[in-house]
Amino acid sequence: MAENNKKKAKVAKVCKALERRNMKAFYVGTGKEACAIVEKILEKEKPSSIGVFGSSTLREIGLIENLKKKGFNLIDPYEKGVTNDEVFKRKNDSFCAECVLTGTNAITEEGQLVNIDGLGNRAAAMIYGPKKVIVVTGVNKIVKDIKTAFKRIKQKAAPKNNIRLGYNNPCVKEGHCVECNKTNDKSICRFSVVIERQKFANRMNVIIIGKELGY
Repeated sequence: MAENNKKKAKVAKVCKALERRNMKAFYVGTGKEACAIVEKILEKEKPSSIGVFGSSTLREIGLIENLKKKGFNLIDPYEKGVTNDEVFKRKNDSFCAECVLTGTNAITEEGQLVNIDGLGNRAAAMIYGPKKVIVVTGVNKIVKDIKTAFKRIKQKAAPKNNIRLGYNNPCVKEGHCVECNKTNDKSICRFSVVIERQKFANRMNVIIIGKELGY
């Protein structure tokens, strides 16, 4: 009980920090609750198109399939059976969507969102373009500061994401980053981005789930 209260207090602090940075923050206990919040936002905004970016968390909680079943117009590059050309087209179309769904590699206790991208399309859309950005993440992504965030991404998230994508990059074998992006054309660590705050109030909505999700 004490540990649970401590976790809630920590997340509450992060949510307040996000709000100070002009981002709307939510804390829920389950993926089902997170899905309900996303639906509520989409029903209110009524976006004509919704871009989907790479996130294990979105799929772990069943959000993508749930939204498809309910008739929302999702641009999903990661749908099974999609050709490479179509994947590329959908990634471009996602950037121009009215709303995007994504996860985040890390959130600092001070409310900064930290991400490393291979193509940069996800981070770019989070920064500029879509009118509404919805970020869904687990509590395991909360870290102390920016330095710790990048360390977490390179040492924990990157090797697991390489395995998921089928890339046999050096970090898969070593278990940690070896800065392969300097020479490797299959590196997923080319662009490092820190989102400090948002210009437009509530453009970015961050939903934190009280479980360990994603990488």
